[in-house]
Amino acid sequence: RGKRALRADGKRVLRSTMALSEMWDATCAVVSDVAAVYGDLPVGVKKALFLTAAVGVAYKVVLKASNTSVRARRRAATVRRRQDAQKRNIAAMHRVESRRAADQDDEAILSLDVSELRAQLQDGTLTAEQVHHAYLREALCVSATSNCVTEPIHESFEWATRLDHEKEPEKPILFGLPVSLKENIGIEGYDCTVGVAKNIGALADVHSAVTEVLLHQGAVPFVRTNLPQSMLTFECSNPVYGETSHPVDGTRTCGGSSGGEGALIAGGGSIIGMGGDIGGSIRIPAHFSGCVGFKPTSRRISAKGNEKSIKGQYGIRASVGPLAQSVEGCVLLMRALCCEKMWSIDPSVPPIPFRLEQFQSTRKLRIGYYDFDGFMEATPACQRAVHRSIDLLRDHPEVTIVHFKPPRVAHAIFLYFSLMSADGGTTLLKFLENEEIDERLNGLLALVALPLWLRRIASAVLKLIPGQERIALISSAVRPKPVDELWALQHALDEYTQEFTKAWKTHGLDAVICPAHTLPASKKGYGGSVLASCSYDMLYNMLDYPAGVVPVTHVTPEDEQLLSEWEPKDAWDKTLKQAATGATGLSVGVQVVSLPWQDELCLRAMKLVEQAAEEHLH
Repeated sequence: RGKRALRADGKRVLRSTMALSEMWDATCAVVSDVAAVYGDLPVGVKKALFLTAAVGVAYKVVLKASNTSVRARRRAATVRRRQDAQKRNIAAMHRVESRRAADQDDEAILSLDVSELRAQLQDGTLTAEQVHHAYLREALCVSATSNCVTEPIHESFEWATRLDHEKEPEKPILFGLPVSLKENIGIEGYDCTVGVAKNIGALADVHSAVTEVLLHQGAVPFVRTNLPQSMLTFECSNPVYGETSHPVDGTRTCGGSSGGEGALIAGGGSIIGMGGDIGGSIRIPAHFSGCVGFKPTSRRISAKGNEKSIKGQYGIRASVGPLAQSVEGCVLLMRALCCEKMWSIDPSVPPIPFRLEQFQSTRKLRIGYYDFDGFMEATPACQRAVHRSIDLLRDHPEVTIVHFKPPRVAHAIFLYFSLMSADGGTTLLKFLENEEIDERLNGLLALVALPLWLRRIASAVLKLIPGQERIALISSAVRPKPVDELWALQHALDEYTQEFTKAWKTHGLDAVICPAHTLPASKKGYGGSVLASCSYDMLYNMLDYPAGVVPVTHVTPEDEQLLSEWEPKDAWDKTLKQAATGATGLSVGVQVVSLPWQDELCLRAMKLVEQAAEEHLH
C-alpha cells in the first residue's frame, strides 16, 4: 500500500508539473503572438496581457484536468466502442452495396438533377429501391475520403421497398427521393450524440417532426451526417465520429455545423438533405463545400425532436432548413415540409403553406448589395463573388440593383454574442462536463471559463491597443447577465431589428446579396479561433431573416495575390488571412437575404443568381 501511495503521489506531482509546463508554454505563445501582431507594446500592457493569458490558459488546463475523471474515462471507452461499431457498420454496408452495384447503372441515376430524378420516380421509370441503392453507394464512397456520414439509416431499405409496393393513385411529392439528415435530427431508435459520449445510447422514442413529415411525403431518409461537437464552431469535428474534411481539398474544412451535409451533397453523395442554422450552420458549409443551402425564417419548419447543446436559449432562434445540389432541391423540400402534417405535429409552427406563386412570379425585384458589413472585411474572393453576381444580374429584366449599407453591424454582433452567452457559458460547460473536448472548442471554452473580473481586465487591455476595438467588444459581451440586463438586451434586439428593417424599406428592397462568409473554405484548425468571422451569417440569425447561399465562382490566383497584399488590422485579421491562404480553385458562394416570412421570395432571388451564374459559365 505504501508503494502504491508513493507511486500515486509521484503521478500527481508529474501531472502538476506537466500542467504548469503546459500553462507556461501556452502563455508565452499567446503573448508572443500578440506581440508579433502589434509590435512593441508598453510594459504595463505586456504585463496585463501576460496575466490575462496565464489565467486563461490555467482555466483551460483545469478544464482539461477535470475531464480526466473516472466518468470521463468511461465515456471515452464508450466513444471508442461507438467508433469501432461505426467503422464495422459502414464497412459491412459498403461490401454489401458493392456486390449489388453491377445490377444497375448508378451513373445514369446520379447524373439526373432533382427535377429529372423526381419525374422519373413519379412516372415509374425508376423505382425507389434503385435510387436508394445508387445514392447509398455513392454516399459511402464520398464518406470514405471525407468522413461525412456517421451511419446509414438501416430502415431506409424497408422504406424504399414499401414505397415501391404501395398502390396509391397519386404518389406523394417526395416519392422515392433519398434525403440525408444532420446527426442531431431525431430518428426513432437512433441517438443524437451531438459529438458527446453522454448521448450515446440515448435512443429517440419517436421521429422528429422533420423526419416524420419527410416519411409522410414519400422521402427515404438514408444516411446521417457529421457535425461539430456542440454545433458551435464552423468546422466539423467531434470525438465520437471524428473530423469531416472538405470534399475537394482534404487539408481544409467543409464548414459547420451542418458540415457533413455540405460535404456529402457537394461531393455528389446526396441530392437533398436537412440541417440546422443558428450562426451560419447551413450557409457556411454550403459556401465552403460548393452546394446550395437555405436558412428559412426560424419557425417555418419545426425543430421538435432535434437535439441541442444549449437548451432554453431563445434570444437567437435556430432554423431548420435544406441543403441541396440546386435551388430547386431546396424549393422542393420547402414545398414538402410546409404542410398540414407539420402543423399537426407541432402547432407552434404557423400554418403557412409554401406559396409557389411567389417563387414563380416574374415581378421585378429590387435587389441591394454590399461587400463589407463594416465589422469584418471579407477576403478578396468573397467580395469578388458579390460583384460578379451583381454584374450578371444588372441587365436582367426582372432585377433592379442598388447599393445597401447595413446599419451598425458591430452593435448587432455585440448583441448576438451577448444573448448567446447570457448564462456566461454555464450551459455549454455543463454539456461538456466529463467529456473529451474537441480542440476546436478550446478558444471558446477558454473565453467562457474566464472569471468576470479577468474578462473585464482583458477588454480594458485590448482597448488600449490601437485597432483592437472588435476583439474588446466581443470579449466584453461574453459574460453572465442578470435578468434585467437580459431583458434590456432583448429590447435592444427589437429596436435594432426595427432600425434594420427601416433601412431596408427606405431602399425599397426585396432582397440583398452579400458575402456568404468572411473567407472561402478555411484550413483545418481555425474554426474555433474567430467565431466573429461569421458576422455576415450571424446578422440574419439575429434578425430572423431568411437567407440562402448559392455557389457562383471559384478562388482565382488573382484573389490569392490580393489576399497576400492584404494588411491585417488585428489578431483576428491575421488568423483569417492564414486560414484563407491557398484556396485557389475552391468554391465561393454569395448570400441572398429577404424579409421575415418572405422565404419564397428569397428562394426566387437565389434562383435568379444561380441561373445567371450557370449561363455565364456555359
